[in-house]
Amino acid sequence: MAEDSSRAERSVHTRRRILRGGATVLGTATVAGEVTAAGEEAGSTLDSTLSTGDPEVRAIYAMPKWYWDGERVETNRARMRQFLNRVEETGLNVIYAWIESDGVASLLGEPAYAESDEYDFWNPDRGWDPLGELITGAARRGIEVHLWYSFVRYKRSALPIPEFNPNLEVLPTGGRDWGALSKSQYEDGHEDSTTVDAGALCVNEPEARAWALEVLDRVFERYPGLAGLHIEEPGYLDAEQCVCPRCRGLYADFYDDDPENYLDHIYDTSDPYFQDEMAIPVKSAGTDAFAESLYEWWVSRDAAGALSYNGSWLPEFDIPRGRNWPTWSAEGWLPYYAPQIYTSDLDVYRGRLERTMETLSDSVVAPVTGIVWGSDRTGSNDAATVADEIELVRSMDGYADVTAGGTGLFSGSALTPDQTVVLRTGPYSESAPPHWSSGENEQTRGDLTMADLRAQDPFSFTPYWQRELTLAGSGRSQ
Repeated sequence: MAEDSSRAERSVHTRRRILRGGATVLGTATVAGEVTAAGEEAGSTLDSTLSTGDPEVRAIYAMPKWYWDGERVETNRARMRQFLNRVEETGLNVIYAWIESDGVASLLGEPAYAESDEYDFWNPDRGWDPLGELITGAARRGIEVHLWYSFVRYKRSALPIPEFNPNLEVLPTGGRDWGALSKSQYEDGHEDSTTVDAGALCVNEPEARAWALEVLDRVFERYPGLAGLHIEEPGYLDAEQCVCPRCRGLYADFYDDDPENYLDHIYDTSDPYFQDEMAIPVKSAGTDAFAESLYEWWVSRDAAGALSYNGSWLPEFDIPRGRNWPTWSAEGWLPYYAPQIYTSDLDVYRGRLERTMETLSDSVVAPVTGIVWGSDRTGSNDAATVADEIELVRSMDGYADVTAGGTGLFSGSALTPDQTVVLRTGPYSESAPPHWSSGENEQTRGDLTMADLRAQDPFSFTPYWQRELTLAGSGRSQ
């Protein structure tokens, strides 16, 4: 989406209005995202359907269970409504809704999970259907909901991890040995993953890939209003993974060598960018197969919406972990790619985005901009920087012959009133449909003042886990 002269002119006029301190939709904002008391007293200045701009991704990454679990249904429902109103006020058009495989098990009615206090949040029979209501409420506001799913990583559960559970009743049965095994675990005497708390899936297990495709298909059948699928970092976190018997055997098949020699080509994460050419084909075999199968399944559905992945901006970091997105792009299996670019430095942001775009072949790029990031929320951008990074992505359209299709924001809980004001009066002053859509998106500005926004409490942040767990939880069925 090339920036035409009309868009550039609109951006200039919008920024001038902010710099002059003019009234905004939700108060009066400075370019730094500070809101004056006068703005709060003035209230909202517009309550009308917006004109529609060019299609682009304007996404927010959200974790419903992390925000709304643990309290009464009506409280959760009200908070979800406030969140949806804020997303619309900001001018966003896509919500990536996070779910892990244990949540999917509850969602699809697997009894042990659906009846557990740990996971009944996702059970549609519990008294409310949070995913269904999120989809319906978002659609009324011109917003799509995409399932944000972790295929390989984040295998953690208070109950046996579904993929490792052979006793499932509703879903396809899992396998106790489907977990990934690290080199360190193997050297500590573990022959396979059945004796460790595996926090990731071994993607070289064909049945594990088939399991993921089957349950995703069931979710999309149950919720036809889902408009897309967003895959989280489809590979390992630990570069030492995986050295299970499957992977050692695959190495032996590839190179006609002793399976134990595979260990000589695996390294720890102290050298994260090192690539051993004999290890890469083993690590990427399963993820390549999954990417191809997932794309074929997605196309076979003949439905609107988008298939997308996120990951690192740097291929040298991802490829040793099986996140082989350069190949998937070249093969046409990767319609949209979202590199995570978390920085406040615009020059650094540009350089990282350039590196990604130079690597992609046949994909649209829609990078993830950080509002708040880091395991301890140590990184953050103010609203003005977020707005500048959105405009920077727009300006990069066509670089290296790659389309820049918009921006995702991480994460939903950091979408403050100040962020809403600056984005809606700046880069998102017009509504827009998602990049893959046609037509208009007639979102409306609500009648929310800055005081209204600050009075809301969309996020309750109850603990995700009700008791202390390892990364993988129990990890194994006994």
